[in-house]
Amino acid sequence: MLVHRRGRLQRRVRSWANPTRVVVYIVLPLILVFHVLVSFHPIDTQQPTSPSTTTTSSSKWAYAFLLADCDPTNPYYRGVLYNVLVATYSLKFDDQKSTTLQSRADIVLWIQMSATSNQDRLPKSEEELLDRMKIQYRYLPKPETTPTFYQLVLAKFQILEMTEYTRVLFLDGDVLPMCSLDYLLQLSEDGILEETVLHAMYDDPVNAGLWIATPGKESSTEVKRVIQNQLNQSWNPQSGWGGTSALSASSQSVDFRLWDGRNGSGWNFYCADSDQGLLLYWSRFVRKHVSIIVGDTIEQYSGSSSRYKPLSSHDFFAQHSCLPPVTRGSDRRETFAQNYNTKAATLPFYQDFYHMVGYSKAWERPLRRPVPSEKEQLESSHEYWYFLLRRVVERFDTKQIIPPLDQVSYSVGKPKIRGDLFAVANGT
Repeated sequence: MLVHRRGRLQRRVRSWANPTRVVVYIVLPLILVFHVLVSFHPIDTQQPTSPSTTTTSSSKWAYAFLLADCDPTNPYYRGVLYNVLVATYSLKFDDQKSTTLQSRADIVLWIQMSATSNQDRLPKSEEELLDRMKIQYRYLPKPETTPTFYQLVLAKFQILEMTEYTRVLFLDGDVLPMCSLDYLLQLSEDGILEETVLHAMYDDPVNAGLWIATPGKESSTEVKRVIQNQLNQSWNPQSGWGGTSALSASSQSVDFRLWDGRNGSGWNFYCADSDQGLLLYWSRFVRKHVSIIVGDTIEQYSGSSSRYKPLSSHDFFAQHSCLPPVTRGSDRRETFAQNYNTKAATLPFYQDFYHMVGYSKAWERPLRRPVPSEKEQLESSHEYWYFLLRRVVERFDTKQIIPPLDQVSYSVGKPKIRGDLFAVANGT
């Protein structure tokens, strides 16, 4: 109950995004974002220091992160950078006993420096740490003005241009995967799941903090066209992204189920006018091929029909997820799924990641006790994050750029605004 109420409090904190602020938060940001999406080209690319004998199977998938508004004089971005390192360790290098194989996908970090920064790159020591962990980093053009929260979240659709991969799984900078999520990529590749894979969470029909896309020029063009259409009209929560287009009739009547079984409808959910609404509209009404994980059900949308084919998530996920099936239903600390209720802590897929929404960012919260040396002694996702960060320090941080664990939360400072992507921009 306490966790549930905290989740509601975090939702209230996030509700600063008011869809009625059309000029400030929709029209002008979308104009700037459209300019970025049209260009869709990095100014520099750093390839990982991996062997040249990488097989095709290990390079066709990627996990992608986005780190924007970076300014070495403002240390807050480093908290998100640390999470990328921790997430990579969990996906690729975790040497704990596990029933699942570690990921064979590439890790790609898109970086955009702040418009106000006098630096064009991250400090060399941070780039070298990324190299040591075999994380590819690619720089996006520096924006001319400070980006808004909406510009930042819409920049996620950069992954549709990563056509060297057959599937890309995007992760927000505040998401910690508990183990390899390659099984989702494989199920999509095999056609069991659709080419786009989303999930419902909280009071939202889709959550843009973790999703799978199939890169392609056609998909990228579709998203740009949807954004361009929105530029020509004010945001209307009744018609949503469809606006006055031919698709508006179906999109206006959009209905959905939430992960806990409740029903919802319309375009009034959180970030409906931003990345989450765009994801729902594009995947269901434009692309028309999407799997949406909704609690213990997978909704399969394929073709022109607005109806979905339901599948049981347990049938496809249970044998792959981080928590072995034999322990499903046990103490929720087994999964540390503290952003959900007890039921979600036992659901395949949902138990496989920790989304640090609102004020639950691990790097903002100081440790209450020394981190145990054994994974079995950990009591929360918060401690697990620091547990993995210590492994990163021990194995890869040869130049000691990461501060001692008990000083991390003090060293990164506070964000300028609160947002689920990385909360760095000033929101103007």
